[in-house]
Amino acid sequence: MFNIHWYPVTTFLTGSTCLLLAFFVWIKGRGNTVNTLFSLFILSIAAWCFGAYVVNITASPETALRWVRIFHLAAVFPPPLSIDFLYAVTGRNRRVIRWVYLPSIAFLLLVFTPQFVTGVARAPYIGFSYTTGIAYVPFIVFFFSATLYGLWVIYHGYRTATGHKRSQLRYFLFAFSVIFTGSIIYFLLSIRSDISIPPVDNFFIVLFVSIIA
Repeated sequence: MFNIHWYPVTTFLTGSTCLLLAFFVWIKGRGNTVNTLFSLFILSIAAWCFGAYVVNITASPETALRWVRIFHLAAVFPPPLSIDFLYAVTGRNRRVIRWVYLPSIAFLLLVFTPQFVTGVARAPYIGFSYTTGIAYVPFIVFFFSATLYGLWVIYHGYRTATGHKRSQLRYFLFAFSVIFTGSIIYFLLSIRSDISIPPVDNFFIVLFVSIIA
């Protein structure tokens, strides 16, 4: 049994928007490292959204728990992909940050264990929130540390850039600040069902995509 309200619709539309953008950017710049990395980054967000959509609409706790774990297969990759992408955009040596994928691979191995997600509970708008295990704490630390580091990479590149590149990085700085804020709202909604905040995380993702595009 499935329930459709306005929030799941925004989740689905957000995933669709990200998917279309990822495809468009990849087609437009096939073989270009920056385009490929950005497409993979946005594609991982799209997959996360589509998995979250199933959690939004299902009435079954078992289905919700299964899909929470499934969408985390994608959710562990935006942090390293975003840093890799920003290194490519700013002309940094990408080889020195290849290690940033290692935590994501480690979390990938834990996704279907109780150490990562232990269960789900009914929650307004999003269908189900989820309870986390001990391994989720380092994931959250990694996620937001990587995001903040990405903002620093953009800012550092912005300070030394000129002309069009400087203008581009100014937009990037604003866009990644937006998605950082949206991520905070998402995790508060999904993990802390006792906190009453507007479920506007999807709008932040769409705003991010609109700025980048």
